[in-house]
Amino acid sequence: MKIVLSNQSQPEVLLQTLLVSIEAGGKSKTVRALFDTGSQRSYILKSTINQMKSTAEQCQNLTHAVFGGIGSKKQHTCYKLSVSNLKKMYHCKMQILDQQVICGYISIIEEGLWIEELQNKGIELTDFGKSFQPIELLIGADFLRKLEI
Repeated sequence: MKIVLSNQSQPEVLLQTLLVSIEAGGKSKTVRALFDTGSQRSYILKSTINQMKSTAEQCQNLTHAVFGGIGSKKQHTCYKLSVSNLKKMYHCKMQILDQQVICGYISIIEEGLWIEELQNKGIELTDFGKSFQPIELLIGADFLRKLEI
């Protein structure tokens, strides 16, 4: 018997997502990022970093452990890039690993009057609206503490 809990009807949970600007290989791009304190390392989609034509720094072999203690060995290429908020007021240089797929669909915050109310209180959200973009950057515990985006 197979039970898939992710298909159960539950209230939507908003995850920590935002739009950031990344620079690598002399190119810049706005991407959707996910803060994941449960990940020890940070990752970028392999297709995104290839599109930016960034030069690889080195390769690393890691064992990824998931629920239930199952581990799988993976080789990742390491790249250097710069991450900034959309206003370019904050920059952080990161060493980041490539990953074929970061995660499945993560919903965005739907637009509403409350977004304007948050902005009036100095809280600015960047990842809202109706369009879907995949998560291209996962910011893990290795760099999360350095960011003030």
